[in-house]
Amino acid sequence: MGRARRSFRGRALLALAAGLGVACGEDPRAVVEGPDGARRLLVHVQVARTAAERVQGLRGAESLAEDAGLWIAFPGEDEVCIVNEGVGFPIDALFVRADAVVEAVEAAIPAGDATPRCHRAEAVLEVAAGVAAAVRPGDRATLRE
Repeated sequence: MGRARRSFRGRALLALAAGLGVACGEDPRAVVEGPDGARRLLVHVQVARTAAERVQGLRGAESLAEDAGLWIAFPGEDEVCIVNEGVGFPIDALFVRADAVVEAVEAAIPAGDATPRCHRAEAVLEVAAGVAAAVRPGDRATLRE
């Protein structure tokens, strides 16, 4: 209560990115390609690298544009868990291994859901629900900064 709500929308991410350690002028994006090299997903992202940034995640956001996402980077590949607690909209989450292979796709995680989703990963890409519908385990996801 009393907390400002934020919205993640396309290039407006750059203005918000300062809080997540992204330098002005950079345009980080996540790209997912199928085994045949066909692009399945391209979104502009904020990058969460610190423990505090990972915990904050999308909490407090009102919405997430179809061309926006959050790339959550972990210090190494391990079993990682995410929740959608404190987030007012459903999301898709892609768990990405250190070799850039998508390990798992958790689709349409409900708004406010505190149920942990855990998979082996070095990064998790969170996007609005339905945006990752074409992504499959075995696809390749990369962060381009």
